[in-house]
Amino acid sequence: MGWYQCESLSGWCKPKKPAAIDFWEIKGEPPPSIEDYRATRFVDGSYSVDDNAYRTADNDYFSRKIKKFEACGLAWHTRDKNPLAETFKQEGLDCLEKQGLYRTSLPESVRW
Repeated sequence: MGWYQCESLSGWCKPKKPAAIDFWEIKGEPPPSIEDYRATRFVDGSYSVDDNAYRTADNDYFSRKIKKFEACGLAWHTRDKNPLAETFKQEGLDCLEKQGLYRTSLPESVRW
């Protein structure tokens, strides 16, 4: 989580702070869990994972979150020194909630 397309040589950047979208999840729909995509159980007790199905579900979930940000006219990758409430204003936060998103407990001071 946190990678976004940008103008770098690789086309991808990882911010020092999480993107704004990482602070929000879709109400009533948990993000895909790798546990949900277990396939074959091995003798040692470990499992193989259907990586393609997991990545497809994860990308679909992320795309739906992006569309909700765009419906509010907000940049999902926005991060600056201000708290999200200052960046998006109350109207933006209210719009995200009306779009079916909720704020996670991830503190804004987190870095990765």
